[in-house]
Amino acid sequence: MELHLTAPCNLRPHAPPAYLHLPKATATGGPCTATATASSSAGEALKPRPRLPQQQQQPVVHSRRRELGPAALASLCDGIERLIDEGRHQEARDAFRGVRAGAPFKPLPASTYDALATSAAALREPGFAAAVLWHMESSGFEPDQYAWNRVLGMQLACGMVGEARQVFEGMPTRSDATWGTMMGGLVDARRPRGALALFQELWEEVGGDAAPRVVVVAVRAVTALGSVRVGQQLHCCIAKTGMYEGQYLSCALIDMYSKCGLIEEARRVFDGMAQKSVVAWNSMLTAYSLHGCSEEALDLYHIMCETGVDIDQFTFSTMLRVFSRLGLLENAKQAHAGLIQRGLPLDIVGNTALTKKVTVLFIQCEKPVYRAYQLGLTAAVLLVVAHAVANFLGGCACICSQIEFIRASINRKLAAALIVLSWLALIVGFSLLLAGAMSNSKSKTECGFVHGHTLSLGGIMCFVHGGITVAYYVTAHAAAHELP
Repeated sequence: MELHLTAPCNLRPHAPPAYLHLPKATATGGPCTATATASSSAGEALKPRPRLPQQQQQPVVHSRRRELGPAALASLCDGIERLIDEGRHQEARDAFRGVRAGAPFKPLPASTYDALATSAAALREPGFAAAVLWHMESSGFEPDQYAWNRVLGMQLACGMVGEARQVFEGMPTRSDATWGTMMGGLVDARRPRGALALFQELWEEVGGDAAPRVVVVAVRAVTALGSVRVGQQLHCCIAKTGMYEGQYLSCALIDMYSKCGLIEEARRVFDGMAQKSVVAWNSMLTAYSLHGCSEEALDLYHIMCETGVDIDQFTFSTMLRVFSRLGLLENAKQAHAGLIQRGLPLDIVGNTALTKKVTVLFIQCEKPVYRAYQLGLTAAVLLVVAHAVANFLGGCACICSQIEFIRASINRKLAAALIVLSWLALIVGFSLLLAGAMSNSKSKTECGFVHGHTLSLGGIMCFVHGGITVAYYVTAHAAAHELP
């Protein structure tokens, strides 16, 4: 059974809102037709349906960058230079950001660029260094040779070796300071071969007219490289051109030969110097101390004192190490007193290192060396006596054949093994005590327990020998009273 529902009636829609006026509309929906007539007149025009108000976006206002005037820019540059002179490099960097924002295309004074290069090199920030160079280029600043050298040093200090090489290659002219700065930066960046390649290029251009300061940097590169052959070739070039007049060049050669292991060549360069400054003396003393030649360093120090050269804190630091090795307490006291009388300054790091060396030296010289010599010999003699007494009381427990070893009891076997160990302990302990005692004799040093570990090991072997001999006496005595 199907049910059909029809609605042959007129449907009136709900009353529209007051602001909405619907026109005539006809809808056809199957068998039912609905007609709606608006309450307004037929001739009234249709109005669009109002939309919800949308949130209007605020227009982006591009404010014009505030530019610095000449007076404000000059005042800011002076402030930057003062901050850098006071060592406040981070504040100077922040102030330079304000300069870049307010005057990106206005050149700054040369002194300001110089100070900024110093600050960037001190902070070692590549971004800061790149910003300084960008401002120089974008503002149309024309740097002179000194300014280019400062930029080169700034980049090398910040680790920008590739950028520094580009600046170096693009320089219109290169002075001796330019070559030295670039080579020194390569040496500091652990690229001594690149520095030597640059020096070879310079040598091909100017020959023997290279500045001594550039040659010093080349010697530094050879020292970092550690090549004796290259160092000798460079020394020959220096000798041919007669560049020995510079003190620093000779000192650099001494340091090079010392670190390359040729201490005799270093002394030959030192002896060939017409005038020896305190730097030359310190270089040679350091070379002797580096190679453990304490006696030679002490003799050279006496010659230095006889010539009337004033020692400085570096001389004292080097010689204190030598005095500590030789155990010369009185010499250390005299050197320390001379340092105080001269009023030489010591920084915190140097003072800490020197205090540590003095403390070690005083501890080593706390007791006279003759006492250590006597104790070492006495212990050696007592060790021999104890061994002889133990063997006399214990008797001979040797086993001479294999058959005798098989028939021997456990006590006799132990006694035979212990007597062998006692002889080994005697030999080792006596050798250590004798070596330690002789190394502390008066004829070799004045104070300090030299080879104190040898005496300590000898004393330990004495106790080991005593325990072995006691065990030997007990086992030998037990074996002697066993039934056959």
